[in-house]
Amino acid sequence: MDGKKPSIKVSQNGEHPYGLSSRTLKKYDSFKKEIGRIDAEYNKAAEGYGDPDMDFDRKVELDARLGEMFGARMEKVLDGVRQFNDTPLAFEITNDQLLFIENDFTRFTAFIRLLDKNGSESPYREKIHTKYKALEKNQLSGPAPDFELEDIEGKPVRLSDFRGKYI
Repeated sequence: MDGKKPSIKVSQNGEHPYGLSSRTLKKYDSFKKEIGRIDAEYNKAAEGYGDPDMDFDRKVELDARLGEMFGARMEKVLDGVRQFNDTPLAFEITNDQLLFIENDFTRFTAFIRLLDKNGSESPYREKIHTKYKALEKNQLSGPAPDFELEDIEGKPVRLSDFRGKYI
């Protein structure tokens, strides 16, 4: 993981730009530390992953473990958005994690559904929605278009010939 710090900054006079309570800010700080801890654990587990001499079975096992860890991390981030969804911090979290979120459209959709319920103003709202809409256009949905090819004997075969059949 990238270990990047969220972009929330407290002004020199100690005021938060969103006017949030110190209790909320402490919860947010705790959330950031938890994500940092998870990232450090992930990075430690991933050490040596790119080693070309790694045993294939070990690599498959490690790949599965890293996939599980990444999924758990993203669920933790989604929990953070839920926890702060009545504040602009939900958008901060999503924006900071956008590189990871955008790789899983189903999960990105869950983030968008939560953020759409958030009435807070955020400079990241439009950026996040624009990214989502761009990815949405690339999603495969609906039935596959019918097409025709020749089999090995030269006979035409249409995709629709196999509708409802296991192949």
